[in-house]
Amino acid sequence: MLKNYASAISCLHQALNIDKSNAKAFHVLGMIYVDIEDFPRALECLENATGLAPKHAEFRVSFARVL
Repeated sequence: MLKNYASAISCLHQALNIDKSNAKAFHVLGMIYVDIEDFPRALECLENATGLAPKHAEFRVSFARVL
């Protein structure tokens, strides 16, 4: 599968510029940063996702794995 990270990152940032409370966008962006091994940005995004949706188990597990 071809992964176009740059395009996905750009689209997700655009989505977050429109809606800064989009926890799913933060989660997906964080997971992309994990894939490209940009762990500081991954942590920031996953922390934001978890903060916006603290009861969402997948977000919390993803955040914990990167810690």
